[in-house]
Amino acid sequence: HYRIIANKTSEGFSPWYLLLGSTSAASGMLNVIMLQWDVIKCCKHVKFGYCLESLGGVLQATLQWAFFSLILVFYLLYFPPHLKYVDLPHQPSNPDEPLLPPQRSNVRTDEWRLAITLSWVVAFHIAFEAFVTFFLLSYHPGADEIHAWATFLGVTSAGLAVIQYLPQLGKTYRLKLVGAISIPMMCIQTPGAVLMVLNIAMR
Repeated sequence: HYRIIANKTSEGFSPWYLLLGSTSAASGMLNVIMLQWDVIKCCKHVKFGYCLESLGGVLQATLQWAFFSLILVFYLLYFPPHLKYVDLPHQPSNPDEPLLPPQRSNVRTDEWRLAITLSWVVAFHIAFEAFVTFFLLSYHPGADEIHAWATFLGVTSAGLAVIQYLPQLGKTYRLKLVGAISIPMMCIQTPGAVLMVLNIAMR
């Protein structure tokens, strides 16, 4: 987050990496909430310290989703202006006319359109999964339905987490540019994602 703000640009990030990471974190968070729902409901009957200790997994998953989603927000806010719209080359009317720099058009670039589209996909994904999750938890369906949905969330989160770094690796290699990507963040996040997948699998 800091590097994006400090550099005032999000250049270097792959929107597909942010899509996969955000949706993986959202599915993982909702999976943990479903599995810990009985513990969450019991918090009003126990001491705060015991409740906080019992909900460590929920807090971890929620923070991971929140911070990853914040990266997506900063990615859009600090998207490089020169990559948002297509530059139209100046066409001189006669050979003696001096060449002028390209003019910025109102046509969005493919990369900017893709970033906006994938952001809407992320928003729809969390809204849909959250609706289904809390609908199932509120209306007390059978244990089979809850278990099936929790399994779907867990498998989805693990699967997306496994492949989320591939688009970023591809873009970084292709552009030969790290840009706003923080190396310390990747060093922390990568093993964290592995532990998150193992945590979900063990549950």
